[in-house]
Amino acid sequence: MVAGLEVNGLTDHAQTVFGCIVRGRPTGHVAWFLIYLRQARSAFMDSAFLLQQAQSGSPVQMAPLLLGLGAAGLQEELTLLLQVLVHRVAEEIVLLLRQLERIGSAAGPEPAVIGHHIMEVIAQARSMPYQVGLVLALEAAGLPGEATALISAATTRLGRSFTDALRKERSKHHQRVLSRSFWQSAKP
Repeated sequence: MVAGLEVNGLTDHAQTVFGCIVRGRPTGHVAWFLIYLRQARSAFMDSAFLLQQAQSGSPVQMAPLLLGLGAAGLQEELTLLLQVLVHRVAEEIVLLLRQLERIGSAAGPEPAVIGHHIMEVIAQARSMPYQVGLVLALEAAGLPGEATALISAATTRLGRSFTDALRKERSKHHQRVLSRSFWQSAKP
């Protein structure tokens, strides 16, 4: 249907149908749909369209498309989307991972695989302070698997400097018994 609408110049209608199928169907159906569109050389699988989708929508809305691409084995398109999405703020990444977990629970291990792939792309593309903040946000949000994956990927890339920065940030607000300020009485 989408390909027919697209061929006949009804791209707005085709885009609406595309969005409805991607957001409203089970992951397996979306995967087959995306495979068909790729084989038909549809503009909806073109890098320009995918980049526009990643830049215009919220990352949470991208979760069904990411799961469909992962289930279809379309790694090139998945990586293209992730390279844009990872430049969002840490809170949006956490929300995306939560959404992947929520809608992908019936999809088997696919959400975890995509979550780890996101962490690998973040480790390559983002700065160390961002990565440290994201690890803390993931731990606070109850996503320890993704936090561990990011720690592993960032440690592989940055080495000890990352683990030192993470340790420093984790202990920043802890009271230090051996510090002078701990033992000084507060003067009224």
